[in-house]
Amino acid sequence: MNDSVWARVWNAIKPPPAVPRRRDDQRGLNPTQKKMLWASLAVIVLILAAWQGYVYLASAPLRAQQVYEQAMTQMSPGHYADAVRLFTRAVEIYPQLSVAYLERGNALNILAETEGAIADYDKAIELGGLPAAYTARGRIFMARGEKQRAEGDFMRSIGVEPTSDAYYQLGQLREAAGDHIQAILNYDQALRIQPDSPDILLARAQAKKGKGDEAGATADRQQAYDIEHRIRR
Repeated sequence: MNDSVWARVWNAIKPPPAVPRRRDDQRGLNPTQKKMLWASLAVIVLILAAWQGYVYLASAPLRAQQVYEQAMTQMSPGHYADAVRLFTRAVEIYPQLSVAYLERGNALNILAETEGAIADYDKAIELGGLPAAYTARGRIFMARGEKQRAEGDFMRSIGVEPTSDAYYQLGQLREAAGDHIQAILNYDQALRIQPDSPDILLARAQAKKGKGDEAGATADRQQAYDIEHRIRR
Protein backbone atom coordinates (compact mmCIF):
# COMPACT_ATOMS: atom_id res chain seq x y z
CA MET A 1 0.00 0.00 0.00
CA ASN A 2 2.65 2.33 1.02
CA ASP A 3 4.51 2.15 -2.26
CA SER A 4 1.46 2.37 -4.45
CA VAL A 5 -0.12 5.20 -2.44
CA TRP A 6 3.02 7.29 -2.47
CA ALA A 7 3.44 6.63 -6.16
CA ARG A 8 -0.08 7.88 -6.86
CA VAL A 9 0.48 10.95 -4.71
CA TRP A 10 3.74 11.78 -6.47
CA ASN A 11 2.18 11.31 -9.86
CA ALA A 12 -0.53 13.77 -8.85
CA ILE A 13 1.76 16.53 -7.63
CA LYS A 14 4.95 16.21 -9.69
CA PRO A 15 5.66 19.09 -12.15
CA PRO A 16 5.14 18.54 -15.86
CA PRO A 17 8.17 17.68 -17.95
CA ALA A 18 10.15 20.63 -19.37
CA VAL A 19 9.18 21.73 -22.87
CA PRO A 20 12.22 21.83 -25.21
CA ARG A 21 13.13 25.49 -25.98
CA ARG A 22 13.39 26.75 -29.56
CA ARG A 23 16.74 28.02 -30.74
CA ASP A 24 15.39 31.59 -30.83
CA ASP A 25 14.26 31.22 -27.22
CA GLN A 26 17.71 30.05 -26.23
CA ARG A 27 19.10 33.39 -27.41
CA GLY A 28 16.50 35.25 -25.46
CA LEU A 29 14.67 36.60 -28.56
CA ASN A 30 11.22 35.80 -29.76
CA PRO A 31 10.31 36.39 -33.44
CA THR A 32 8.81 39.85 -32.75
CA GLN A 33 11.87 40.99 -30.84
CA LYS A 34 14.09 39.69 -33.61
CA LYS A 35 12.18 41.71 -36.22
CA MET A 36 12.41 44.84 -34.09
CA LEU A 37 16.15 44.34 -33.65
CA TRP A 38 16.76 44.02 -37.39
CA ALA A 39 14.55 47.03 -38.08
CA SER A 40 16.52 49.11 -35.57
CA LEU A 41 19.82 48.03 -37.07
CA ALA A 42 18.55 48.93 -40.56
CA VAL A 43 17.53 52.42 -39.36
CA ILE A 44 20.94 52.94 -37.75
CA VAL A 45 22.72 51.88 -40.94
CA LEU A 46 20.56 54.24 -43.01
CA ILE A 47 21.23 57.14 -40.64
CA LEU A 48 24.98 56.52 -40.75
CA ALA A 49 24.94 56.26 -44.55
CA ALA A 50 22.93 59.48 -44.84
CA TRP A 51 25.33 61.27 -42.49
CA GLN A 52 28.35 60.09 -44.43
CA GLY A 53 26.70 61.21 -47.66
CA TYR A 54 25.96 64.62 -46.18
CA VAL A 55 29.53 65.04 -44.94
CA TYR A 56 30.88 64.01 -48.35
CA LEU A 57 28.63 66.44 -50.20
CA ALA A 58 29.36 69.24 -47.75
CA SER A 59 33.08 68.81 -48.39
CA ALA A 60 32.63 69.12 -52.18
CA PRO A 61 33.52 72.85 -52.41
CA LEU A 62 36.75 72.31 -50.48
CA ARG A 63 37.71 69.23 -52.47
CA ALA A 64 36.96 71.01 -55.75
CA GLN A 65 39.00 74.03 -54.66
CA GLN A 66 41.97 71.79 -53.95
CA VAL A 67 41.77 70.25 -57.43
CA TYR A 68 41.33 73.74 -58.93
CA GLU A 69 44.50 74.95 -57.23
CA GLN A 70 46.34 71.91 -58.55
CA ALA A 71 45.03 72.70 -62.04
CA MET A 72 46.31 76.28 -61.79
CA THR A 73 49.85 74.95 -61.34
CA GLN A 74 49.51 73.36 -64.80
CA MET A 75 48.61 76.61 -66.57
CA SER A 76 51.87 76.86 -68.48
CA PRO A 77 53.11 75.92 -71.96
CA GLY A 78 53.03 72.19 -72.55
CA HIS A 79 50.63 71.55 -69.67
CA TYR A 80 47.37 73.20 -70.71
CA ALA A 81 45.74 69.86 -71.59
CA ASP A 82 46.56 68.61 -68.08
CA ALA A 83 45.06 71.80 -66.66
CA VAL A 84 41.86 71.21 -68.65
CA ARG A 85 41.61 67.68 -67.27
CA LEU A 86 41.98 68.90 -63.69
CA PHE A 87 39.56 71.80 -64.11
CA THR A 88 37.07 69.28 -65.48
CA ARG A 89 37.58 67.14 -62.39
CA ALA A 90 37.00 70.18 -60.17
CA VAL A 91 33.63 71.01 -61.75
CA GLU A 92 32.61 67.35 -61.61
CA ILE A 93 33.16 67.48 -57.86
CA TYR A 94 31.43 70.84 -57.43
CA PRO A 95 29.58 72.15 -60.51
CA GLN A 96 29.10 75.62 -58.96
CA LEU A 97 32.81 76.50 -58.99
CA SER A 98 32.64 79.37 -61.49
CA VAL A 99 36.38 80.15 -61.49
CA ALA A 100 37.12 76.61 -62.68
CA TYR A 101 34.97 77.21 -65.76
CA LEU A 102 36.71 80.54 -66.32
CA GLU A 103 40.20 79.07 -66.15
CA ARG A 104 39.28 75.99 -68.17
CA GLY A 105 37.97 78.40 -70.79
CA ASN A 106 41.31 80.23 -70.74
CA ALA A 107 43.20 76.96 -71.20
CA LEU A 108 40.92 75.87 -74.04
CA ASN A 109 41.31 79.26 -75.70
CA ILE A 110 45.09 78.88 -75.62
CA LEU A 111 44.65 75.42 -77.16
CA ALA A 112 42.61 77.09 -79.95
CA GLU A 113 39.41 75.33 -78.84
CA THR A 114 37.42 78.56 -78.95
CA GLU A 115 33.94 77.04 -78.99
CA GLY A 116 34.67 75.12 -75.82
CA ALA A 117 36.20 78.24 -74.32
CA ILE A 118 33.08 80.30 -75.07
CA ALA A 119 30.88 77.61 -73.53
CA ASP A 120 32.96 77.74 -70.34
CA TYR A 121 32.88 81.54 -70.24
CA ASP A 122 29.11 81.36 -70.66
CA LYS A 123 28.89 79.00 -67.67
CA ALA A 124 31.22 81.14 -65.54
CA ILE A 125 29.05 84.18 -66.30
CA GLU A 126 25.87 82.25 -65.52
CA LEU A 127 27.21 81.11 -62.14
CA GLY A 128 29.03 84.21 -60.97
CA GLY A 129 28.88 87.07 -63.45
CA LEU A 130 32.68 87.13 -63.47
CA PRO A 131 33.99 90.26 -65.22
CA ALA A 132 37.06 88.36 -66.44
CA ALA A 133 34.78 85.89 -68.23
CA TYR A 134 33.05 88.72 -70.11
CA THR A 135 36.43 90.20 -71.08
CA ALA A 136 37.86 86.86 -72.19
CA ARG A 137 34.79 86.07 -74.26
CA GLY A 138 34.92 89.56 -75.76
CA ARG A 139 38.50 88.98 -76.87
CA ILE A 140 37.41 85.91 -78.83
CA PHE A 141 34.61 87.87 -80.47
CA MET A 142 37.03 90.68 -81.31
CA ALA A 143 39.48 88.21 -82.89
CA ARG A 144 36.60 86.87 -85.00
CA GLY A 145 35.68 90.35 -86.16
CA GLU A 146 32.39 90.31 -84.21
CA LYS A 147 32.89 93.87 -83.00
CA GLN A 148 29.45 94.52 -81.57
CA ARG A 149 29.45 91.36 -79.48
CA ALA A 150 32.97 92.12 -78.32
CA GLU A 151 32.08 95.68 -77.32
CA GLY A 152 29.00 94.41 -75.50
CA ASP A 153 31.07 92.00 -73.46
CA PHE A 154 33.71 94.60 -72.58
CA MET A 155 31.00 97.00 -71.44
CA ARG A 156 29.31 94.28 -69.37
CA SER A 157 32.63 93.46 -67.76
CA ILE A 158 33.14 97.10 -66.82
CA GLY A 159 29.57 97.24 -65.52
CA VAL A 160 30.24 94.36 -63.14
CA GLU A 161 33.69 95.60 -62.09
CA PRO A 162 35.85 98.16 -63.92
CA THR A 163 39.21 96.57 -64.68
CA SER A 164 42.23 97.80 -66.58
CA ASP A 165 42.03 94.78 -68.89
CA ALA A 166 38.45 95.50 -69.95
CA TYR A 167 39.22 99.17 -70.63
CA TYR A 168 42.39 98.17 -72.49
CA GLN A 169 40.51 95.69 -74.68
CA LEU A 170 37.82 98.28 -75.36
CA GLY A 171 40.54 100.72 -76.36
CA GLN A 172 42.02 98.13 -78.71
CA LEU A 173 38.62 97.66 -80.31
CA ARG A 174 38.11 101.41 -80.74
CA GLU A 175 41.62 101.88 -82.10
CA ALA A 176 41.10 99.10 -84.65
CA ALA A 177 37.98 100.95 -85.78
CA GLY A 178 40.01 104.13 -86.23
CA ASP A 179 38.39 105.94 -83.29
CA HIS A 180 41.64 107.26 -81.80
CA ILE A 181 39.99 109.73 -79.44
CA GLN A 182 37.71 107.17 -77.80
CA ALA A 183 40.60 104.67 -77.67
CA ILE A 184 42.73 107.23 -75.79
CA LEU A 185 39.90 107.79 -73.31
CA ASN A 186 39.65 104.03 -72.71
CA TYR A 187 43.40 103.77 -72.21
CA ASP A 188 43.25 106.71 -69.79
CA GLN A 189 40.69 104.80 -67.71
CA ALA A 190 42.81 101.66 -67.82
CA LEU A 191 45.86 103.61 -66.63
CA ARG A 192 43.92 105.05 -63.69
CA ILE A 193 43.49 101.49 -62.48
CA GLN A 194 46.95 100.23 -63.51
CA PRO A 195 49.21 103.28 -63.92
CA ASP A 196 52.47 101.39 -64.37
CA SER A 197 51.48 99.20 -67.32
CA PRO A 198 53.94 99.53 -70.24
CA ASP A 199 51.50 97.74 -72.56
CA ILE A 200 48.71 100.24 -71.95
CA LEU A 201 51.10 103.17 -72.30
CA LEU A 202 52.38 101.86 -75.62
CA ALA A 203 48.83 101.30 -76.83
CA ARG A 204 47.92 104.86 -75.88
CA ALA A 205 51.06 106.10 -77.65
CA GLN A 206 49.86 104.38 -80.82
CA ALA A 207 46.43 105.98 -80.50
CA LYS A 208 47.97 109.40 -79.89
CA LYS A 209 50.15 108.96 -82.95
CA GLY A 210 47.08 108.08 -84.98
CA LYS A 211 45.41 111.22 -83.69
CA GLY A 212 48.45 113.29 -84.71
CA ASP A 213 49.76 113.91 -81.19
CA GLU A 214 53.42 113.04 -81.77
CA ALA A 215 54.59 114.71 -78.56
CA GLY A 216 52.08 112.79 -76.48
CA ALA A 217 53.00 109.53 -78.23
CA THR A 218 56.70 110.13 -77.55
CA ALA A 219 56.00 110.87 -73.87
CA ASP A 220 53.99 107.66 -73.45
CA ARG A 221 56.66 105.57 -75.13
CA GLN A 222 59.34 107.09 -72.90
CA GLN A 223 57.30 106.41 -69.78
CA ALA A 224 56.75 102.80 -70.88
CA TYR A 225 60.49 102.40 -71.48
CA ASP A 226 61.31 103.82 -68.03
CA ILE A 227 58.93 101.39 -66.35
CA GLU A 228 60.30 98.38 -68.22
CA HIS A 229 63.87 99.45 -67.45
CA ARG A 230 62.99 99.82 -63.75
CA ILE A 231 61.36 96.38 -63.69
CA ARG A 232 64.37 94.69 -65.30
CA ARG A 233 66.85 96.25 -62.89
